[in-house]
Amino acid sequence: MTAKTMGPATETATPSFEGVSRRRIKLEAIGPGLQETFAAAKAKRAELGYKAADPSKFRSQRTGLGGTADTHYQYGTEYWRIREWVRAFERDNALIAQIVSRGLDQVLGNGLQVDPQTGDADLNEKIGKLWDAWADDPEQCDYSGRFTFDQIERLALRHRWIDGDAFAVLDAFTGSIALHEGDRVTSAGTAGLIQVNGRQVDVVHGVELDPDTGRVLAYHFLRRIDRRTRGYRTVAVGSPDLVRLPADQVLHIFEPLRVTQHRGITAFHAVFDRIALLEDIEFAELIKLQVASCIAGFVKAEHDVFQLGSRSTEQGNDNATELTFDEFTPGMVVKLKPGESIETFSPTIRTTDTHTLCRQIMREIGLAIGLPLELTLLDHSDSSFSANRATLESYKRTARHQQRWLSRCLRSRVYRWKVRQWVAEGRLPDVPTIAEHVIHYPEWTFLDPIKEAQADAVRLDNHLASPRQVAAERGRDVDDVVKEIAEDRADLIRQAKAQADALAKEGIEGVTWRDLLGAKAGAAA
Repeated sequence: MTAKTMGPATETATPSFEGVSRRRIKLEAIGPGLQETFAAAKAKRAELGYKAADPSKFRSQRTGLGGTADTHYQYGTEYWRIREWVRAFERDNALIAQIVSRGLDQVLGNGLQVDPQTGDADLNEKIGKLWDAWADDPEQCDYSGRFTFDQIERLALRHRWIDGDAFAVLDAFTGSIALHEGDRVTSAGTAGLIQVNGRQVDVVHGVELDPDTGRVLAYHFLRRIDRRTRGYRTVAVGSPDLVRLPADQVLHIFEPLRVTQHRGITAFHAVFDRIALLEDIEFAELIKLQVASCIAGFVKAEHDVFQLGSRSTEQGNDNATELTFDEFTPGMVVKLKPGESIETFSPTIRTTDTHTLCRQIMREIGLAIGLPLELTLLDHSDSSFSANRATLESYKRTARHQQRWLSRCLRSRVYRWKVRQWVAEGRLPDVPTIAEHVIHYPEWTFLDPIKEAQADAVRLDNHLASPRQVAAERGRDVDDVVKEIAEDRADLIRQAKAQADALAKEGIEGVTWRDLLGAKAGAAA
């Protein structure tokens, strides 16, 4: 080998480093071989199909392929274990419980409202009064006599997120509904079709299906769950411990992710590890803060010449060395000999990376129910007003989907069922449109009150929304709003007229109630 040196224009010979030369030759020989190998592998992969089908260190190996959605939770113990894990998270982890509560507040707000649409104003008013009286009275609407319908709806959505599903049984005898947790609907695992009432059916964790169409035929409920015992419990279909209820008597509150899914899975199923990781990080941070609040000291000396305070010893890892510890105490004064010194130790805590990681984990946990981090933590300090507005506007679409899904599977169906009951009782006429209605969903608080109030005015002026719709979006009933406005303005006029009459009696003539209200207020009145 030769090398050119910097400086004078001279060229000198340098010794040959044979090891380096051999390594370079070897690499030059290996390079083409690797290229050929990779090219062959790619060609082979192209013959076989998608690269995504190959195993990878980034993906778990899949052995059981195919099957319906119900197949993935067909084993009872696993299905129950998933549910109990997330219940434990909600019970013991402050973040999970608060995330769920914040999500319920955002989706349900002041509650969903039913607006009858029979085409007859008087009939609409009558049905509305019947519904409000029933839904606001726990003794009428709840089989257990404890909850209003709004509370039942909130519990149903909470169970949907935590447990995966909930069941509302329509009781025709009492005219009320009974809300049950997912544990109540169950059955022992079966390998294949079984006979129920002389018919071959498939049963998935208590849900009885037509094997040909997948249509739900019935639900199998445990007669009761003993509060004094715990444990996973399933009962074979046909057992006297199970009650079979036809599908038209049961409202199943869950949101399937596949066509072949017939039981619900907790919304937090994909973030179990994130929840546990966050708990570990928080615990480690607390330990670090405790250590950081301490000051440790080391005495540097060539010989152990005297004892500082109390002393303890431990056996070293080699089982031969004895370790000696002088135990310092607060306020201790140490006198050292010449040449000795004390070196203090204070751990350095890095929090920026940990803070970012924790927020990312919390974001992923909140998104399990569609909740952005800003609403999960009720903290908007890390983003601008425009960014917050964009985030909340995007979230509204997610929340609106959840509102419509919940109203379709619970409130609308219960409303139709109650109206038909009132018709059968003779309290309402039997007309074709008797059960027609719309659901009004609560809106969110103003981010910019002036602009959003102006936007409502533009919508009304251009017939893009009705007063009824705008009032419902604000959590109000339009009939109540109109009535209150009229009553308040009438009261204002009465008070002004009384004062004008009093002025006239005092000899001040020509002053009317319009003068007292002012031109603008009088015009509005």
